[in-house]
Order: sequence, then structure tokens, then C-alpha cells
Amino acid sequence: MLVDGFAAVNLMPYSTIRKHGKKVEDLCPTDMRLIDFSGNISVTKGVVCVELTVRSKSLPTTFFVVDAKGTYNILLG
Repeated sequence: MLVDGFAAVNLMPYSTIRKHGKKVEDLCPTDMRLIDFSGNISVTKGVVCVELTVRSKSLPTTFFVVDAKGTYNILLG
């Protein structure tokens, strides 16, 4: 997990969703496009809401799913 206090959205790579047995059909569709700091555009595959637990706190958290490779399994904005 990577926490970026300046990120505007929470991101999850599609590979992480697949590891949990989910497919694109399980995501809520969206036409959101994300632009990174270099100006590159990423089209999201969809949105997923999961229960995120950090220490003793659990909260429903929405993630935009992108088909990208990264050194993280989720990015919290």
C-alpha cells in the first residue's frame, strides 16, 4: 500500500482485482480518465468499493481500477 496525501483518488491496479477473483464485469462502469504528473492519460476500467481495514478501523473505500503496473497494490489518496 502506498499513501499519497496529494493524490486526488484511490487507485488499484487491475492485477490486484484479478488476484481477488474479480473481473471487469464485477466493476461499476465509469468514463473517468486520469492524468498523471507527466500528462499521460489512463482510462479507468471501472470502480470498486471494498472494505479497507487499517489497524482496528474498517471503512468502505472506493477505488478506481486502472490497467497499470506499479510497485504498489493500492494507492490511497
